[in-house]
Amino acid sequence: MGMTGPGPDCPEIRRALKPNAGSIPRVMLVVDRSWSMLQDQDRWTPIQNALTQVTEALDGQVKFGLVVFPNPSPIGNPDPAMFGACLASGRGQLDCEESYEACAPGVVVVEPALNTSAAIVQQLQEKRPTPNQGTPTASALIAAGNKLLENPGPNDFVIVATDG
Repeated sequence: MGMTGPGPDCPEIRRALKPNAGSIPRVMLVVDRSWSMLQDQDRWTPIQNALTQVTEALDGQVKFGLVVFPNPSPIGNPDPAMFGACLASGRGQLDCEESYEACAPGVVVVEPALNTSAAIVQQLQEKRPTPNQGTPTASALIAAGNKLLENPGPNDFVIVATDG
């Protein structure tokens, strides 16, 4: 079932994203790629399909950008003292690794611009969820917000796709 744009049941979304002269909307997509997106139930495929359809339908009308989190994956070896303190507190190794990775800085992987759908689709295909990652939602949101704040406009949006 193809999608050509926002459906007739969503006039408020269509109105909000319809560009005015000189004011094209910018939308930063912030997408969770932690393992829980696939672990018990596949939440990744529906999100990937929906974002593909939306970005393709509005490709030349909306400036889409993308932040996936966690990114990079994994962030490297934790500080030995901090990691040792975490383990000494009685938490398990996996729990300490996830806590450390939850602080990974957010990274914009696709700059907000017109006609970025192909780049976004490619990133979503390449950066599928993998095990043993944290979920640095806060830093991903900060990265998306900071990108929009570089040149703020009246039609800036952040859309978060996560399982919780």
